[in-house]
Parts: sequence; structure tokens; C-alpha cells
Amino acid sequence: MAVEGPGALRRPAGDGLRRVPPPPVRAGDAADEVRGHRVFVFACVGLVFASVVAVPAVFLRARPAPAAAGGPTVELETRAAEAAGFPAAALPVPRALTEADLNAVGDEEEEGPAPLPPPPPQTMSDACRKIPGYGTIFVEPQEGEEGVRVLEGKFGRRTFFQVVKEAGANLEAVQAISDAVKRTGLFDFRRIQPDDRYRLFVDADGDVRMFELARSDTDVYHAVRVGEASYVAHQVDVPVEQRVTRVAGRVEGSLARSLGAAGLDASIGSLLTDIFTYSVNFSRDARSGDRFRLAVEEQWIGGRFRKYTRVLAFEYYGSIVGAVRAYAFDLDGKTRYFAADGSSVQRVFLSAPCAYEAISSRFDPNRMHPILHRRRPHEGIDLVAPTGTPVYAIADGTLAFHGEKGPNGNLVVVEHAGGMFSYYAHLSAYAPRLRDGVAVRRGQLVGYVGSTGRSTGPHLHFGIKVDGEFVDPESYIKSRRAQPVPADRMAEFQELVAQVDRELASVALPDGPAPAAAAPLPAPEVGRVGAADAAP
Repeated sequence: MAVEGPGALRRPAGDGLRRVPPPPVRAGDAADEVRGHRVFVFACVGLVFASVVAVPAVFLRARPAPAAAGGPTVELETRAAEAAGFPAAALPVPRALTEADLNAVGDEEEEGPAPLPPPPPQTMSDACRKIPGYGTIFVEPQEGEEGVRVLEGKFGRRTFFQVVKEAGANLEAVQAISDAVKRTGLFDFRRIQPDDRYRLFVDADGDVRMFELARSDTDVYHAVRVGEASYVAHQVDVPVEQRVTRVAGRVEGSLARSLGAAGLDASIGSLLTDIFTYSVNFSRDARSGDRFRLAVEEQWIGGRFRKYTRVLAFEYYGSIVGAVRAYAFDLDGKTRYFAADGSSVQRVFLSAPCAYEAISSRFDPNRMHPILHRRRPHEGIDLVAPTGTPVYAIADGTLAFHGEKGPNGNLVVVEHAGGMFSYYAHLSAYAPRLRDGVAVRRGQLVGYVGSTGRSTGPHLHFGIKVDGEFVDPESYIKSRRAQPVPADRMAEFQELVAQVDRELASVALPDGPAPAAAAPLPAPEVGRVGAADAAP
């Protein structure tokens, strides 16, 4: 029985929730629906195919081919012109267009932009002008500026305060410059070295307009006055340039003087000596009228010449020396010098371990000993020289021994490649900081001539042992020359020689006798040590 009343509507007892079943689907309607889906899918696929493949293909196929001259296109244009009242003969005959036809301005097309001229060499002022704020915040004073004097030198043992005080400048600049340096952290005044250079630019009122610290040629710092009492500090970007100079000249007097007359610095002589010191003696064999030509690489720093870095090529035509040529070529990371045929112009060894006055005793297996008065082999040569004359290692090697050795006196033994040893006996003293087992380079100082051990007077006993046997040092050194250009790099070397010869040809040789035919380099003079080899 149902209970009546608002909000109290009840279902009949036992009447639960029931799901209403969907209307029955007929078999024909389902088939139509599936068919409709298929038609829709096929239509989509067809549209995609038409847009990607069919339409472009039809469009490309429908494009008309270019009409040949006098073909149907010309006929249609002729009929159209006649219909418009123009005679057929007035129509131009189409032809193939050329590059000239496509040039509207008539100018020839250039290969590329014209090469820019080389920039002018930079100076220290050019480098300073690159600093942000130059000309607005500060302007660096220049040498020669009116009212500005420049004081320069090395610090030595002085402090910055002492330098400013000795210059007679206002001492207030010391603290102001120190503060500017501390703010930037560029360097520490407490670590100034004695060889560090300075420059003070002081105006007429005694104020320091600028302070410059140069720790090396490229490590340079400036502190420039800004306003009344403050400074701005910065590191200068010093320009470093490599230049090549080519000169030619005639020998008048000596080769060194003639090189200077050609505009070269005197330091060029040591480079040439290093190349030819074991083969050609220009100080002895150069004659007035001889001619030379060379190309040398220079280093310029801050717009100023700094040094020669290496000789690229050197030619010499002399009445005694003959025709001599040397070309720089890098092998194994080192610059070596070769003749045009690839043979070396340098020797492996120094011509002698020291400068000497005479050879008192040569290599002799049957020599009569001057002290023992019996025949004893002399397994070396005795070079007479004053006590204290520097003695140098004749080649690269390793220090095998140094110390007192009975009749040898103070002895130095250097081991070289290929089972070779060199001996330096009767020394009065050793070079500083010698240690057995360390590397020794050619030309390195190893000791000083003396008369220790069994000796009749100051001289150097110099010996060479190869494969356990002593050999004649004179003939052995003369026979040794550096290796030629390797066969696998000969083509590269010949290409370099051709290029350098073309560049040297731009500098004409002075008039003179025809160059002598190329001759083998003469044997070195024993006992002459080049400047480069004499440096410890």
C-alpha cells in the first residue's frame, strides 16, 4: 500500500531500479552505417592523394614547353599584331638571352671586393685610444706635450714612494695611484721587481699626469689622472707585430758595417754568425765589392722595433767565399738552415770548445809525453788559452761527470747521442750550478781553462771518444754536418725556396761581378766560437 503525502512518494514494494534497453537495431541500418564510415575514410584518403601527388603532376604536365623561334607562339603573336594593325615584319624574332642581356647597368661584374690596404702600424697611443672612456673620462699625456716632463728608469731597490719623491712630484699622487691600482687588482706595488721599468709624466705644477709600469715589453700598466685628485688604472693592450724586411747591399770594409749601412740593426750579425759559424768565416773572408741580399723577420712592439726573430733567407756572393745561400726551414719544431739543394749549411758541433791562442799538441797515438818522457798516446788536442777562458760544450748532450780526476785535474765529461763522449780537462773551475745527469745544450758554459792535474801550463785538453775509442777531434768535427732535408719534405722545401727567391728578386742586387759558381762550403776554422754559441 502506498503512503500519500508531499515529498513522501514511494515506489511500490518490490519494485527495484531497471535499465531501459536501447531500441532494437535493424540489420540493414548497421550495414549502412559501416558503409558510410568507409566512404568517408576513402574520401579523405583521396583528397590527400590528390593534393600531394595528382594535382602537382597534372599541373606540371599541363605547363607549355618553351616555344622555339618561329613556332606556334610566333604565329599567334603575328596574327595578334596584324589584327591590331602592325605589320608582321615589325615584330622582333625571339632569341636566347646572354649574360650581357641581363646586365641592366652595363658594368662588368667584379671578381670580388677589392682588397683593403694594410692597416697602418699601431703605436702605444693607438692602443690606449681603444680603452673605454678615452677622450671623455681621461686623456693620456704624450711625450713632448707642452709643460709635461717624462722621467723614466728602473725601480732597482726603490719603492714607488721613493720614485715619486726623487722625481720632485706631488706626493699626494702616491696614495691616489695606489688606490686606483688596488681597485682594479692589476698588480701589487709590494711585488715590484728591480728590473721593472717606470715612466712618470709630470706637468708644470708637479702633478703626476700618468704613471706607467712596464714589467716586460708587453706587460704594461697605466694610471692616468682624472679630474683633480683621482686616477684610473688599466692594462695597456700593447700591439705586437711581425714584419719582414728585405735588403740588398755591397760590402764596404766589413760585412757588419755594410749591414748597418743597409739600414739593419747591429744585432743581425749574431743571427748570421749562428747560421754560418761552423762553415763560413765572414769576418776573415769578406772583401770589399762582395754583395749580399737577405730577408729577415722582425718583431715590433708598440710601434717600435724590438728585435730580429730569425733570418728567412741569406745570399752572399764573394770573391773568396763564392756563392752562398741559406734558407730557413722548420724541422721537428726547430728552425734550421739549408742550401737550395737541401743540404745543411750548419754543423752539429762547435768548431772548438773555447777561444784559444794555439794548439800546443795534436792528436798523436805515438807522442812523447813532455813530463813522463816516454811514449804515451795523446788522445786529444791541447788548446793554449789564458786561465779563466770560458769553455763550452760542443754539442747537445747530458753531463756525465764533473770533478777531480787525477792527472786530468778538474774534468768535465759530456755524453752525446750515438755513443759519443766529449772531455774537457785541466779546468780551473766549473760553471755554476752544474749537476751530473742534467741536459747540456750546445754552447753552454761548462768550465774555465786552467792548469790542474798533470799539466805544464794553462791549456784545455779536449778529447772525443766514439764507440769506446778516442778519435782525432779536429778531423771528426770537420766531418760532421747536420742532416739534409728529409726526402718526404723535399717538395715542400723546394716550394718554399721558389717563393723566397721570388720575394728576394724584388730587391735588386747592386752592380758587381757575376756571382761565383756555387761551391762547397769551406771547412770551419777550429777555435773560432760564434757569438750565439758563446752565450752561456
